Amino acid sequence: MNIFVDIDDTICFYNSKVKDLNYNNAIPNFQRIQKINDLFEQGNKITYWTARGSVTGIDWFEITQKQLETWKCKYHELRMGKPAYDLFIDDKNINSETYFENNKALKILCIIPARSGSKSLVDKNIKNFKGKPLLAWSIQHAKQSKYCEQMRIIVSTDSQEYADIAKQWGAEVPFVRPSELAGDLSTDYEFINHAVDW
Repeated sequence: MNIFVDIDDTICFYNSKVKDLNYNNAIPNFQRIQKINDLFEQGNKITYWTARGSVTGIDWFEITQKQLETWKCKYHELRMGKPAYDLFIDDKNINSETYFENNKALKILCIIPARSGSKSLVDKNIKNFKGKPLLAWSIQHAKQSKYCEQMRIIVSTDSQEYADIAKQWGAEVPFVRPSELAGDLSTDYEFINHAVDW
């Protein structure tokens, strides 16, 4: 198959706190990149096609090429010049969220708690431990489970910063946990119930 793949908000995302979009600050989603790499390994022709610079006229080719290399993306061609549109209607198009979520054959919900209000060790869930945030270890171990293909990995956190880190390491963060469910006296039942009911 000849498959065209977008880049921004498809295999990478941006810190929601930053107002001005700068492609240099793209954060890779390694789980999605691996899905595309798998398509490459299966013999499909992969073309990354991006609208970077289509509006501004800025040449982002070298930076984009370097990012794909750094992120270990497997592909045949990188194309610039994708039109900047608000809606794309096509008979062979699929929304990236639909593609990546619907191909998981969800059966198991893995919920990783990561509240930001630790008192004994501030921000312990994102402290560097052997080269990566502590939270990343939990996500990676979940992804190594023999049930990974049937698993949806969600991080429940009250922090947007934690959420961005979790996404970078391949977890979903479909919501930010309400502060009343992230206090010192909050129970496991409360955050689990909130995630299941979301």
